[in-house]
Amino acid sequence: GIGESSVLRGHSRSFAQPPFDLWISLLRNYGGITKVSPKSKGVPMGKFQKLFLGAGEPGRALEESFDLLSGLMNLEEHGEPGSGEDMKKLHRKTMLAIRNFVRAFASGNPAILILESMENCDPASLEALRFTVENCHIPEPLMILLITRNPGSPALDEFGTDYFKHHGIDLEPLDETDRREVIREITGSDIPDKAVDWISMRSAGNPFYLIELVRYLVDSGRLEKTANGWSLNGLETESVPDSLSGLIRSRVDRMDPVMRRVLQY
Repeated sequence: GIGESSVLRGHSRSFAQPPFDLWISLLRNYGGITKVSPKSKGVPMGKFQKLFLGAGEPGRALEESFDLLSGLMNLEEHGEPGSGEDMKKLHRKTMLAIRNFVRAFASGNPAILILESMENCDPASLEALRFTVENCHIPEPLMILLITRNPGSPALDEFGTDYFKHHGIDLEPLDETDRREVIREITGSDIPDKAVDWISMRSAGNPFYLIELVRYLVDSGRLEKTANGWSLNGLETESVPDSLSGLIRSRVDRMDPVMRRVLQY
């Protein structure tokens, strides 16, 4: 219902975070940059160049400050944004450059920024988000969607309401009917009530965990389709990972070595 709009995603990692990690992710996504190192000859400029030329005054401001953003995108996993300059001034300039990018990105059309895993957001990224929200004066509508698994996250609570409309949406756990529907979508048919009850209890209605749990059980042979239908076996002989990351790691560990290398790359 918002017509032609621009949508851009960024996410915060749960480990090995350099400062401004959230914005590094967002900028790399925008530029189509999958892997950059300080030894490379810079970042691809195609889409950024279009902003320089097509976004009017915000585009020119972005071009003037782009060296800082280019430096961010060239960070190694444990790098820091620059050296040899007063870090407080550099920090401020970096936030201004991020603000300039958002202004240019949102010029001309409604824009949506989707910022995920905000429960892992590093302090510098959170400060830059606050600075951007309070200083991003543009005529076009801009929606910033913050996604977190922690309802009490400071990322959702520390902003004032003087500059924007703030709405919180709490997602409730899936109910019993929805849990059964998700399981049916994955397996292609109904499974025994005993298996549904166990999976439902284990997942506590968390859709991400529920999906990966069913896939994990199928891959490990514990949830098995036979001539008589599905059966759930062997749960007492081996523990089942109790976290989403644990389920995914377990599935990756069972992959062919070549496939594991492809994922790691």
